[in-house]
Amino acid sequence: MLQKGKISKNSPTLVRVQQSNFFHDLLNINEFGARWSVSDSMKKINEAGKGVILLIDGENKKQDEFNEINASKKKE
Repeated sequence: MLQKGKISKNSPTLVRVQQSNFFHDLLNINEFGARWSVSDSMKKINEAGKGVILLIDGENKKQDEFNEINASKKKE
């Protein structure tokens, strides 16, 4: 979990729950379609002055990402 600012139950807070995607978030690869990156979420929360990003990761996520890359190579 990433947090910016003081969170209070008395005021609205931006919250982004996001599944991590190594290739998109760290390498900025967008060939599988437009997606919100962690960087995009951090920018929005920074603009708001406070917020929370909760990153989740599925057990098979890494294999799914490699399968996406292999599928895109076959299209070429």
